[in-house]
Amino acid sequence: MIEEEIMSATILAAAAAFVCTPIAVWDGDGPIWCAEGPKIRVGNIAAREMDETCRPGHPCPAASGAAARDAVAAKLLEAS
Repeated sequence: MIEEEIMSATILAAAAAFVCTPIAVWDGDGPIWCAEGPKIRVGNIAAREMDETCRPGHPCPAASGAAARDAVAAKLLEAS
């Protein structure tokens, strides 16, 4: 019985949809603020911070923080 309930909860969780209507972007890897409430971050992206620094031990791309943010915002607009 408990095993069936766990299995059922797993299936429901997998079927749940994540909805995010982006309303703001901070920098090239997020956060991206969603109208529905949550903030999300994009993984595996090398982007400068808005103050033009890079995280230690991470790649430091030539594009500015503002350019990275604008590129993400443009992609989000394209997708909507």
